[in-house]
Amino acid sequence: MPPPDAIPAIQLQSVSCRVGNTQALANISLSLPAGARCVVVGPSGAGKTTLLRLLAGLHAHASGQLLMDGRDVASVPPEARSCGWVGADPGLLPHLDAIGQVELPLRLAGQCADRRRTLALAAMESVGMTHRLRHLPNQLSSGEALRVALARAIVNRPRLLLLDEPLARIDPAQRTALRRVIALLQGSSGCTVVEASHWIHDALPGASHLAILRRGQLVQVGEAASSWARPATPWTADFTSSLANWWSPFTERFRRGWNEHPGFHLPAAKLLGVRMDLASWHPNRPRGLSLGPLRVQQAHAVGLLAHAEASFTDGEVLHVPLRTATPPAAPGDVGWAGFGTEAVMGFETDDREQG
Repeated sequence: MPPPDAIPAIQLQSVSCRVGNTQALANISLSLPAGARCVVVGPSGAGKTTLLRLLAGLHAHASGQLLMDGRDVASVPPEARSCGWVGADPGLLPHLDAIGQVELPLRLAGQCADRRRTLALAAMESVGMTHRLRHLPNQLSSGEALRVALARAIVNRPRLLLLDEPLARIDPAQRTALRRVIALLQGSSGCTVVEASHWIHDALPGASHLAILRRGQLVQVGEAASSWARPATPWTADFTSSLANWWSPFTERFRRGWNEHPGFHLPAAKLLGVRMDLASWHPNRPRGLSLGPLRVQQAHAVGLLAHAEASFTDGEVLHVPLRTATPPAAPGDVGWAGFGTEAVMGFETDDREQG
């Protein structure tokens, strides 16, 4: 027998799932070690929620095998899977106060009153909500309601915590604090976390794994850092980039002033791409890799995605980050987009929708 820590917490082997007449998931294979935090992303309708519901036992798979801690759970009901669930709607019962919400799973499990109160208070303390124990849901802010839902989800110390876009309705100022809460909960409990999200750049920090779904298929999966840095297809490259990528047929790259520094060797490919979110604006042509010249049409200098909309002479527009621009770019300025080798992508296909 392999040691316990070598057995994946979750293992899907060629799993397919139908929801009504729809093929929601097709031939999914995924393996996650214990304690992983996997972010599942994809467009609306890609199958993110279906995957979480499959893990929770709320959907049955039509084919393949689903293992948890090495055990086939096809016949295991949801209540016996040691899963916690939090969605965009906290799902709090209107007649129960906050501590009662958290005690509910323990009550349903038959725990005595003293044990329920001890565990529920500990869970509420872990999410910073001991000052709201007697508040009803309509007396809580959206962030507070989510904290109560998180406490309820982890009060039974589940092996698996499933998060279905829990921060979708939370303002950006609260998201950072709530992400810290989730990270602390996982650190203290050691549970495996699978989070479905539309917002890859919001959810990715701190993730150990990244899974990208499209039309019910898993188009890329792996360790988060390497999956983000090395997209498997042009479509995943576009989906994971915060700014529009630059694309060109490989043989036509020099038409945009493509400049290669000495010692740079680019393997032949049909399609060449540059991740513009890894580029930066330069008022003078840099010595390394670059595209240009470009004339600034608009400059968006505020926020995390400060960038210039700059065009080539024929009007094609690039969105170039302004993170290192001194002085900041202004409309009418001419400059170049400079970048390192990590921003360069080459694909054997010229079909940007592949993936």
